[in-house]
Amino acid sequence: MILSPSSGRSASFRQDDYPKHTMKDFLVKRKTKGYSSPLSDFVRHASSAEKKRVYKGVMERATERQMRVIRSARTRNSELA
Repeated sequence: MILSPSSGRSASFRQDDYPKHTMKDFLVKRKTKGYSSPLSDFVRHASSAEKKRVYKGVMERATERQMRVIRSARTRNSELA
């Protein structure tokens, strides 16, 4: 039952107004719709050591790219001055 604030009536809720959940709904993981990405598979199944190794490599490559961008910007700024 949906009431507007101006109706002056108090809201009453019935048991039927709420979704029916059982304890099983909270304890059992629901399966996905049959598709998982390679990234999600890696995150779920890789060991901690493997995740750390991959994360370290990603961070090193990202840092190298950022440093190249910074050096390039400094070079352009010095050429303009």
